[in-house]
Amino acid sequence: MPFFLNAAGAYSIFGTVFKDNGVGGGTASDGLKNGSEPGIQNMKICLSGSIGFTCASTTATGAYVFDSLSNGSYKIMLPPVSSGSLIAGISSRDVTITSASQTDVNFPLGVASSTISVTINGIPANTNLDVFAFNPSGAQAGNIIRTIPYSAASATVSLPASSGNWKVGVGPEMNKDPSQGGSSIPKFSFMPPQPQDVTVPTTGEVSTTFNLQTAAQVIKGKVIDTAGHGIANAFVIARPSLITDKIGGEGVGQTDSNGNFTISVSSGSYAVQSFMPGMPPSNSIPTIVKANSSNGDNNTAADVYVNGTLITNAGSTGSILNLWPSISKGGLSIAGSVLDESGNGIAYAHVRAKLRGSNDSFNGTFRDAPTNSAGSYTLYVENGTWEIDAFAPGYGQLPSITVTVASSSLTGKNI
Repeated sequence: MPFFLNAAGAYSIFGTVFKDNGVGGGTASDGLKNGSEPGIQNMKICLSGSIGFTCASTTATGAYVFDSLSNGSYKIMLPPVSSGSLIAGISSRDVTITSASQTDVNFPLGVASSTISVTINGIPANTNLDVFAFNPSGAQAGNIIRTIPYSAASATVSLPASSGNWKVGVGPEMNKDPSQGGSSIPKFSFMPPQPQDVTVPTTGEVSTTFNLQTAAQVIKGKVIDTAGHGIANAFVIARPSLITDKIGGEGVGQTDSNGNFTISVSSGSYAVQSFMPGMPPSNSIPTIVKANSSNGDNNTAADVYVNGTLITNAGSTGSILNLWPSISKGGLSIAGSVLDESGNGIAYAHVRAKLRGSNDSFNGTFRDAPTNSAGSYTLYVENGTWEIDAFAPGYGQLPSITVTVASSSLTGKNI
């Protein structure tokens, strides 16, 4: 497969990660580097744009630079602060180069004057957690995450914070380093709890507690198209009908290559719905999940009912025995993989296809989808000429390919 290399540009992006503490005549917490506010060493800074994706670490003065850039749009990212007492005010900045280098693309970090003590009870065995906090309206917005490796059913962690109103949440551990590529859909062994509202004083500590509810039951089903065929890589959610302090978010899952899915939940009522990028959502199916009493329904973890009928997923297409959300999609598809320079699949790249009109211009119709963990993608389309491109973690925007669909599906269309 051919690879296209962008010529090195003549421009740069410069900036500093610094403590916005007002030292030496500066103004604390104003978002500007003034006085003698010190830089912060060894902070990771990442850039994405037409050259792909790259990261750098700040110097002893907190400075960073990205060289050899061409005209275009770039995003500079500061990964979440995962240790110490620093609080980020800005986590990313958009920068446009137009025939000149860009300077003072800075990231101010505040020094916490207070802490939030977070206790989590009911942690499922062998489950690592991320505890996060942010201030929706403060200049020091947060971007704070602490990972809790599993050691016991209860744990407490301290988060740095400034005075104000904060939201604190808990979720499964996820990749937080953009240089390591995208993350898969999180695997929940507990129901996502509602974020807690916490008012932080000017100094001192405030406490909050999460009591997790184990997701011990399972909803099984299959996402199909209007012809009854399974749809791979569709997203499925189970939205609880009753929001409590223990259940604040939906269960999530993604279909396998045959369209089958499982979602871990607790007992209760849910609305199950599936989504596929570039397609309309499925119908929403009211579902009741109860503790398992029989394995005759092909589900050893729960008994699932729809309109009073026990779901077995063993009926024919259209049977009331099935939990099969249906998505309307085209009957044709384009399939392939996004590959690196060694021919290995790139997971969780974003693939987009644009339908060209009669005059070879974009007519407003598009389809998009992520690649799966093996780097494979499938786009459901209609007849026509499609321009397909991809944005891959660690590589940036990849060159496009053009294919023509004429009454039959296409495979092997690798990018």
